[in-house]
Amino acid sequence: MVAGGFALAADSYHHQGRAYRGVELQGRALGGLTEEQVAQELTTLAAGLLAAPVEVRHEGTLVELVPDQAGIALDKKATLAAVMEVGHEAGWLERGRQRLAASVGSVAIEPVFVVDEQGFQFEVDQLALAFEELPKNARLLLTEKGPRAVAAEEGLSLRRDLLQQAVLAALRTSSAEVEAPLESVPPKVGTDAARRALETAKVAFSRPLVLRYQDLNFELSVEQLTRMAAVPETERATALSFDTDTSRELLEKLLAPIRHPAVDARLKPVLGEKNLEVIPSKSGVEIDWDSLFRDLARLAGDPNAAYVPVPTLRAEPKVTTTDALALGMRREVSSFTTYFKAGDTARGNNIRQVAKLLDGTIVHPGETFSFNGTVGPRTKAAGFDEAPVIVGGVLTPGVGGGICQVSTTLFNAVFFAGLPVDERKPHSFYIDHYPLGRDATVSYGTVDFKFRNDSDRPLLISAQAGENSVEITLAASSWERTVEYEAQSPDRLREPRTTSSNPRRLRDPSLARGEQALEQGVPGREVTVTRVVKDLEGEVLLRDEFPSVYAPKDYVLRIG
Repeated sequence: MVAGGFALAADSYHHQGRAYRGVELQGRALGGLTEEQVAQELTTLAAGLLAAPVEVRHEGTLVELVPDQAGIALDKKATLAAVMEVGHEAGWLERGRQRLAASVGSVAIEPVFVVDEQGFQFEVDQLALAFEELPKNARLLLTEKGPRAVAAEEGLSLRRDLLQQAVLAALRTSSAEVEAPLESVPPKVGTDAARRALETAKVAFSRPLVLRYQDLNFELSVEQLTRMAAVPETERATALSFDTDTSRELLEKLLAPIRHPAVDARLKPVLGEKNLEVIPSKSGVEIDWDSLFRDLARLAGDPNAAYVPVPTLRAEPKVTTTDALALGMRREVSSFTTYFKAGDTARGNNIRQVAKLLDGTIVHPGETFSFNGTVGPRTKAAGFDEAPVIVGGVLTPGVGGGICQVSTTLFNAVFFAGLPVDERKPHSFYIDHYPLGRDATVSYGTVDFKFRNDSDRPLLISAQAGENSVEITLAASSWERTVEYEAQSPDRLREPRTTSSNPRRLRDPSLARGEQALEQGVPGREVTVTRVVKDLEGEVLLRDEFPSVYAPKDYVLRIG
């Protein structure tokens, strides 16, 4: 034992400050080298290893990934420490075991790598285009010979996390090739849904269908039913759907004799007098569209169904007679206008649609207004078009894009009216046609904009949208508040992680195959807007802050 201790001590002295004999790194013998010499070897190794492309393969497709361009680097400090620790840093028993192993053979050290996740993501975005395929939904085709089901096709998606693991493993073993880790992406509409739709369609399109309301009958021809029908985007028991834009447009005209819109109360000046006459409100009758579409889908494919009953709802006016009496000689409390591009048809339509839904809304004293609760779901059947929305930090096509412009306009009208805001969230990145720090994003079911009427007077919301602008005005019989505010200079500016010459690359199903569109990046920033609300005598009624943190928006190249 003593002799072994002396031998170990002598061996330690001989290798002091040097890599122990038999230590190797990817076939390079490092034993006997000083720490500085090992560091030089690591620099040489990294230069060659990380510049050599790794081939990513799948079946007949091959794409090269250059590690250093993909944000992969050798952790020289950690690798150097691993080399120099062999035979030096462990307890004397372990050191003895290590030295014995090195004396009769070799000790292989694995290199340690670090990955810049952003750099890896951007490089792999481009590589993924060679392997990924968008799934294709099953669909129902209506041909001259009748309806026909077209099968769905699964897509392929690259597992970026598994690819990173595979590339790092290849680098550790000096391998130049990895298999692309792909996973299948199921379509939203499967083949079974199309087949169910086909069976329903064979019945639904075999004869005309009658809609009945009291003693009124409305007949839908086979041709009309064919144009109205669609396969829904989700698997469900009733595979055929009539909840479509075409269906709503046709049925609104066909069922017009049933529908009687509610009439809002109005204030009319009396000739020769200073008083205002209140024209009373009237309730109306509206179609219960959700129930009607469900019944159509259920009964159209039922060969025993003689007709489909038309369900209705009582339509209440937005401005009741009581509201009109309370508003009396109303005056403007606050107003705000924002602008958009006149040529953006879909966005403009969505903005005008929301303005109609908001216009004439009364917020009673003590009541909390909910944007989502008032506007409702943003669906095609409700009249909304597909326009860009923010998803995952990038603009993505989605139904209802542009609605946040209206919520932002309303937020500013509420801001300058001095009303308390219960819920408001800024956009994920800065949009320069909105006031900095005074925007409000919404998303049905998740993100809402809410404010409270803490006054003792009813508040009327008027919303008007034109060709390139939307204006929202708040009015009440009287208002006794003033608003002061201050917006600090934006700080912590952060540039996008990408550039116009090296953008993220993403598949975009809204573009034609091969078509490309570059989306500009925007720096991130932080800002806080402070507001002070006072009464007419200068007493502070409310003091609040609206912090906004905008992340950098990447440059994105969309590819069809």
